[in-house]
Amino acid sequence: MIRLKDLLKEIGEGTAKPYEYKHSRSVYGNIYFTFKTDPNPNRSFLGEPAEGTDYEVKLSFWDAETEKPSESNMDISFSTKYGDYEEETNDNMQYRVMATVIAIAKETLPKHPEVTTLTFTPAKANKMDMRRARLYKAYIEKQLPGKTVREVGKYGGYKIEL
Repeated sequence: MIRLKDLLKEIGEGTAKPYEYKHSRSVYGNIYFTFKTDPNPNRSFLGEPAEGTDYEVKLSFWDAETEKPSESNMDISFSTKYGDYEEETNDNMQYRVMATVIAIAKETLPKHPEVTTLTFTPAKANKMDMRRARLYKAYIEKQLPGKTVREVGKYGGYKIEL
Protein backbone atom coordinates (compact mmCIF):
# COMPACT_ATOMS: atom_id res chain seq x y z
CA MET A 1 0.00 0.00 0.00
CA ILE A 2 1.36 3.43 -0.95
CA ARG A 3 0.89 6.02 1.76
CA LEU A 4 -0.11 9.57 0.85
CA LYS A 5 2.68 11.11 2.90
CA ASP A 6 5.18 9.11 0.82
CA LEU A 7 3.67 10.48 -2.40
CA LEU A 8 3.51 14.16 -1.52
CA LYS A 9 6.91 15.77 -2.08
CA GLU A 10 8.26 19.26 -2.30
CA ILE A 11 7.61 21.15 -5.48
CA GLY A 12 9.77 20.73 -8.56
CA GLU A 13 13.05 19.04 -7.86
CA GLY A 14 12.70 19.43 -4.11
CA THR A 15 14.49 22.77 -3.90
CA ALA A 16 11.55 24.87 -2.72
CA LYS A 17 11.68 25.26 1.05
CA PRO A 18 8.29 25.79 2.71
CA TYR A 19 7.77 28.94 4.71
CA GLU A 20 7.21 28.55 8.43
CA TYR A 21 3.49 28.22 9.07
CA LYS A 22 1.17 27.83 12.01
CA HIS A 23 -2.29 26.49 12.65
CA SER A 24 -4.40 29.57 13.32
CA ARG A 25 -7.87 28.19 14.01
CA SER A 26 -10.49 25.56 13.27
CA VAL A 27 -14.01 26.82 12.63
CA TYR A 28 -17.09 24.89 11.47
CA GLY A 29 -15.00 21.98 10.19
CA ASN A 30 -12.56 24.25 8.36
CA ILE A 31 -8.89 24.19 9.35
CA TYR A 32 -6.87 27.38 8.84
CA PHE A 33 -3.12 27.93 8.69
CA THR A 34 -1.16 31.14 8.17
CA PHE A 35 2.31 31.97 6.90
CA LYS A 36 4.25 34.97 5.64
CA THR A 37 6.58 35.19 2.64
CA ASP A 38 10.00 36.80 2.86
CA PRO A 39 10.27 40.55 2.18
CA ASN A 40 10.42 41.23 -1.55
CA PRO A 41 13.42 43.43 -2.48
CA ASN A 42 11.99 43.90 -6.01
CA ARG A 43 8.98 45.77 -4.65
CA SER A 44 9.14 48.75 -2.39
CA PHE A 45 6.94 50.99 -0.32
CA LEU A 46 8.23 54.52 0.37
CA GLY A 47 11.72 53.41 -0.67
CA GLU A 48 11.83 50.41 1.68
CA PRO A 49 11.60 46.77 0.52
CA ALA A 50 8.03 45.54 0.62
CA GLU A 51 7.19 43.40 3.60
CA GLY A 52 6.39 39.76 3.03
CA THR A 53 2.87 38.79 2.09
CA ASP A 54 0.60 37.16 4.68
CA TYR A 55 -1.20 34.05 3.40
CA GLU A 56 -4.01 31.93 4.74
CA VAL A 57 -4.55 28.27 3.83
CA LYS A 58 -8.02 26.80 4.31
CA LEU A 59 -8.65 23.05 4.42
CA SER A 60 -12.32 22.21 4.33
CA PHE A 61 -14.36 19.05 4.10
CA TRP A 62 -16.21 20.14 0.98
CA ASP A 63 -16.40 18.50 -2.43
CA ALA A 64 -16.11 20.82 -5.44
CA GLU A 65 -17.62 18.11 -7.65
CA THR A 66 -20.83 17.54 -5.68
CA GLU A 67 -20.80 21.04 -4.16
CA LYS A 68 -21.68 19.51 -0.80
CA PRO A 69 -19.95 18.86 2.50
CA SER A 70 -17.93 15.64 2.44
CA GLU A 71 -15.96 13.82 5.12
CA SER A 72 -14.00 11.91 2.45
CA ASN A 73 -12.86 14.95 0.47
CA MET A 74 -10.56 17.74 1.57
CA ASP A 75 -10.73 20.97 -0.41
CA ILE A 76 -7.53 23.01 -0.36
CA SER A 77 -7.60 26.75 -0.94
CA PHE A 78 -5.23 29.58 -0.16
CA SER A 79 -5.08 33.32 -0.60
CA THR A 80 -3.44 36.38 0.73
CA LYS A 81 -4.62 36.86 4.29
CA TYR A 82 -7.96 38.63 4.41
CA GLY A 83 -8.08 38.30 0.64
CA ASP A 84 -10.61 36.56 -1.49
CA TYR A 85 -9.84 32.89 -2.15
CA GLU A 86 -10.51 33.65 -5.81
CA GLU A 87 -7.85 36.36 -5.82
CA GLU A 88 -4.62 35.79 -7.72
CA THR A 89 -1.67 36.24 -5.40
CA ASN A 90 0.98 36.98 -8.09
CA ASP A 91 3.90 37.54 -5.72
CA ASN A 92 6.32 35.41 -7.80
CA MET A 93 6.86 33.20 -4.78
CA GLN A 94 4.67 30.43 -6.20
CA TYR A 95 7.12 27.57 -5.66
CA ARG A 96 7.67 28.29 -1.97
CA VAL A 97 3.97 29.08 -1.49
CA MET A 98 3.01 25.77 -3.13
CA ALA A 99 5.66 23.90 -1.10
CA THR A 100 4.13 25.43 2.05
CA VAL A 101 0.60 24.41 1.07
CA ILE A 102 1.86 20.86 0.43
CA ALA A 103 3.67 20.80 3.79
CA ILE A 104 0.42 21.80 5.48
CA ALA A 105 -1.47 19.06 3.64
CA LYS A 106 1.21 16.50 4.58
CA GLU A 107 0.84 17.46 8.23
CA THR A 108 -2.97 17.44 8.20
CA LEU A 109 -3.93 14.43 6.05
CA PRO A 110 -2.62 11.72 8.41
CA LYS A 111 -4.99 13.13 11.04
CA HIS A 112 -7.91 12.48 8.66
CA PRO A 113 -7.60 8.92 7.29
CA GLU A 114 -11.18 9.16 6.00
CA VAL A 115 -10.02 11.55 3.24
CA THR A 116 -9.78 9.74 -0.11
CA THR A 117 -9.89 12.70 -2.50
CA LEU A 118 -8.59 16.26 -2.68
CA THR A 119 -10.11 19.16 -4.58
CA PHE A 120 -8.91 22.65 -5.43
CA THR A 121 -10.10 25.51 -7.62
CA PRO A 122 -7.36 27.73 -9.08
CA ALA A 123 -7.93 31.49 -9.33
CA LYS A 124 -8.25 32.95 -12.81
CA ALA A 125 -7.61 36.41 -14.22
CA ASN A 126 -10.59 35.80 -16.52
CA LYS A 127 -12.85 32.94 -17.58
CA MET A 128 -10.41 31.69 -20.22
CA ASP A 129 -7.25 31.92 -18.05
CA MET A 130 -5.87 28.42 -17.46
CA ARG A 131 -2.31 29.28 -16.36
CA ARG A 132 -2.69 28.40 -12.69
CA ALA A 133 -4.77 25.33 -13.46
CA ARG A 134 -2.03 24.03 -15.78
CA LEU A 135 0.70 24.81 -13.23
CA TYR A 136 -1.14 23.11 -10.34
CA LYS A 137 -2.20 20.13 -12.46
CA ALA A 138 1.34 19.53 -13.78
CA TYR A 139 2.78 19.89 -10.28
CA ILE A 140 0.30 17.49 -8.70
CA GLU A 141 0.64 14.88 -11.43
CA LYS A 142 4.44 15.04 -11.06
CA GLN A 143 4.26 14.71 -7.29
CA LEU A 144 1.61 11.98 -7.35
CA PRO A 145 2.79 9.60 -10.11
CA GLY A 146 -0.04 7.57 -11.60
CA LYS A 147 -2.71 9.88 -10.18
CA THR A 148 -4.96 11.86 -12.48
CA VAL A 149 -6.15 15.37 -11.84
CA ARG A 150 -9.56 15.78 -13.44
CA GLU A 151 -11.75 18.81 -13.85
CA VAL A 152 -14.98 18.77 -11.84
CA GLY A 153 -17.81 21.10 -10.93
CA LYS A 154 -19.12 24.15 -12.69
CA TYR A 155 -16.58 26.54 -11.16
CA GLY A 156 -13.41 25.05 -12.65
CA GLY A 157 -12.48 22.81 -9.74
CA TYR A 158 -10.15 19.82 -9.91
CA LYS A 159 -10.19 16.51 -8.06
CA ILE A 160 -7.47 13.97 -7.26
CA GLU A 161 -8.32 10.42 -6.14
CA LEU A 162 -5.79 9.33 -3.51
